[in-house]
Amino acid sequence: MIKFSQLQFKNEVGDWVSPRGETDIQAWVPLPNGLSVSVVKNGLSHGGDKGLYEVGVYNGEDMYRVDDWGDQVKGWLDEEEVELTLDYISRL
Repeated sequence: MIKFSQLQFKNEVGDWVSPRGETDIQAWVPLPNGLSVSVVKNGLSHGGDKGLYEVGVYNGEDMYRVDDWGDQVKGWLDEEEVELTLDYISRL
C-alpha cells in the first residue's frame, strides 16, 4: 500500500489552480496497473479549502471514469482516505 508520507507533492502553477499559490500542491502517482493518479489540494479542488485532498484518475493523458464513483475525481479526502483510494485504484 502506498503511504501518504511517500507522496512527493510539488507546488503547481496553471489555470486550474487557485490564485493563492501557497496551498496549490499536486503529487502524481503512477500505478502498476497502468493508471496514474493526481492528488491535489488547492482552492478549487473538492475539499481543498478545508485542508482535504482530491484525487483524479488518468489512463495516459485521458481522465478515467471510476464506475463506483460515477466520476473521474473524488474529493474531500483526508490522508488516510487518500491511501485507501490509491489502494482501491491500484486494484482496478
